Amino acid sequence: MDDALREEVVRLADSRLTKSKIARQLNIGEATVYRILSAKKKNRQESET
Repeated sequence: MDDALREEVVRLADSRLTKSKIARQLNIGEATVYRILSAKKKNRQESET
């Protein structure tokens, strides 16, 4: 999975698209969307501490 895909998932999530709609739009699994957003959240929390 490339960085461009991760960035697009995050951008769409920030624009309030549902995770299932993001998955359909990008032709990826919904679990992949959850995994990307979870990793983003974890990275943000680690950088704050």
